[in-house]
Amino acid sequence: MAYTLHRLAAGSYDLALDDVMVGSVVREVGPSGHGKNGTASC
Repeated sequence: MAYTLHRLAAGSYDLALDDVMVGSVVREVGPSGHGKNGTASC
């Protein structure tokens, strides 16, 4: 069982489990370019 992230747009990823899309991850980036926080949904 292997999870992988597939990058979409900047800071946005699809989450896959054994090549089946099971969720998404979004990373919020501040003006300085540093990550502020992130959210995941399934």
